[in-house]
Amino acid sequence: MAVNSGILKIENKAITSATSHERCIVEDSYQLSEMIEKNGANVCKNNIHNFIELFVIEIFEWFGKEIKENLSQNLAKTIYENYYFLKIAEFKLFVEKIKAGNWKQIHGMSPAVLMERLGEFAGESMQIREDNAVRTADMQRSSERRDFERTLAERRKDAQAFHEIKVELFKKDIQKQKKLVQ
Repeated sequence: MAVNSGILKIENKAITSATSHERCIVEDSYQLSEMIEKNGANVCKNNIHNFIELFVIEIFEWFGKEIKENLSQNLAKTIYENYYFLKIAEFKLFVEKIKAGNWKQIHGMSPAVLMERLGEFAGESMQIREDNAVRTADMQRSSERRDFERTLAERRKDAQAFHEIKVELFKKDIQKQKKLVQ
């Protein structure tokens, strides 16, 4: 309930089906996997499983479907095992999109349908991440290229200045030699 009441926000707004998928990736710094608790060698995934299960129950209730407790728990574990890399805000966005009817064939909601739609959503997420990585790399290369070009221009100026100094010294040398000859 706390998550759905607006604690999860992107661009300082509650997440809705209209929220930018890219903003959810960029602005949220926590993946689902970061909700696991580690105590030495012991790893406890109860928090993340419960978190996901609440969203699973919400989705099924939204579509007026019953889901047995053991099935919702198993579905939450399966979702985590396959999509641990999603950001928490992204997962909330998925829930909002599925409730808003972004996909066809949702009326027969079942764990299989939910997993299919989540698979599509995760595919979009991976594409957005890849596009962002390419854009970042391109900007970095562009910046490096500008630095190199700026450096090249500076080196040309230095070379020209050095050449002018050599010409001046050469002229002075010639004038000295002329004076000595006279």
